[in-house]
Amino acid sequence: MPFRQETATTTAQQVVAYNAKRSGCVVRNASGATCYISNDAAGVLAGGWPLVAGDFIAFIKRDGDDSAAAIYAQTAALTTDLRIQESFGELIP
Repeated sequence: MPFRQETATTTAQQVVAYNAKRSGCVVRNASGATCYISNDAAGVLAGGWPLVAGDFIAFIKRDGDDSAAAIYAQTAALTTDLRIQESFGELIP
């Protein structure tokens, strides 16, 4: 269950790489400006999901989410501290 920190900036960047073995992923905006996340690198600000400071979003395979997808992040201004947690392994029914 790796945890790590990423910094989102005004340039779209991949913060979570595609991984078919991932069973869950949580992205939390730990501070700073509103951050937008998307699985589309070209439209993060236009079509991304906004995360204000303190918000998080979880992608859980068991719930039907695409937990394997790559995730891109971008801010409209300033930078944002993101905390990312990934889970791996088989799902137990």
